[in-house]
Amino acid sequence: MKVMRRLAVAIGLIAILTSLLVGCGPTALPVIVEFIAAPSEIYSGESVTLFWNVTEATSISIDQGIGNVSAIGMKTVSPMTTTAYTLSATNVAGTVTNSVLVTVVRVYQPSSPSPSFTTYRDEKWGYTIGYPDDWFVETVAPEMISLHPAFSHLSWGSIFVMVDESSGPASGMAQALVTELEQANPTTFTLIDNGEAQGMWDWYVCYEYMAEYEYVTIVRRGEAYIKNTEQYMYVVNLDFEKEDYDSYPLSQIVGTFTLLPE
Repeated sequence: MKVMRRLAVAIGLIAILTSLLVGCGPTALPVIVEFIAAPSEIYSGESVTLFWNVTEATSISIDQGIGNVSAIGMKTVSPMTTTAYTLSATNVAGTVTNSVLVTVVRVYQPSSPSPSFTTYRDEKWGYTIGYPDDWFVETVAPEMISLHPAFSHLSWGSIFVMVDESSGPASGMAQALVTELEQANPTTFTLIDNGEAQGMWDWYVCYEYMAEYEYVTIVRRGEAYIKNTEQYMYVVNLDFEKEDYDSYPLSQIVGTFTLLPE
């Protein structure tokens, strides 16, 4: 009987030691499947959304004051300056981290009601147009240029100046523009105004639509000013995020457009 008891005790000790050894065995580190910021570049005052997906973690946190989060989630933040967000995922095996950088670019704020302008002159197509000194001019096509703010990309906002050699009324060009925008944004395009203009312009079009950039939907606003001459059709089309319209001297820029003497 004593032998049996000793054997039972020994088996029990072996079982306990085995369970302890298993509990202390190696465990895989957490896996950060995804941690992204969309968009990764914004203007000051705008928001960005963080998305993440983490597995095999017992605790997850994001710095910059966000704190503990669930394994899968999203968070909208509005950094005022360029900021790196770091996600930390922890379990008994250790901690892994991943960071995303959100670049914040300044919004153009004129120092006075009449900012200093530079004049773009196009002898070939016969026009001039002014733009703020810290904007850029890019040639999009032989007959088209883009004026856009510093630190901005064409997809975020530009004033396009296009010249068309084809003949026809300004209303026809306006309808072609509207049709193109409707086809590109069939469910979100809204035509606000489309009619004859006063002053030097023959026709005016105003519209809005929603555009998606990665995981973020942005409301865009556009205005097109059209002038028809015997030789050319001129189109000055403004296409910016709706919230940016008060940040840029857009009406002043359009007001500087003039035709060169023939």
